[in-house]
Amino acid sequence: MGRSRSRSSSRSKHTKSSKHKKRSRPRSRSRDKERVRKRSKSRKNEEKKAEFERQRKIQQQEIEEKLIEEETARRVEELVAKRVEEELEKRKDEIEGEVLRRVEDARRIMEKQLLEELKRQRQAELAAQKAREEEKRAKREN
Repeated sequence: MGRSRSRSSSRSKHTKSSKHKKRSRPRSRSRDKERVRKRSKSRKNEEKKAEFERQRKIQQQEIEEKLIEEETARRVEELVAKRVEEELEKRKDEIEGEVLRRVEDARRIMEKQLLEELKRQRQAELAAQKAREEEKRAKREN
């Protein structure tokens, strides 16, 4: 029994150690360089992909921000228009009254100016008529 135990334990040790042994055949340097180049290319490709993905995310975020900004501006514009309309509706009578008052004031001012102009014209006509009469009288007297 002792003998069979030693054989089985030595075999299992042997198989384990053979898995961890290094290859006895040396690798060629060209294969190593090729593998390094492939890894380097692979890394570069991964970096390019990662950079492309970062740029894509940045662009997507910028597009989303622009859309949000446009939507916000549109909503603000709608709210302002609605508020103005509500305010105008609320103050409609007041505004109409103010407009009528201003129109009436302007009408009074125009009437006053027209009356003054007519008065000046009459006075000018009277002065011209007096001047003609004076001229006629002076001719008669001479």
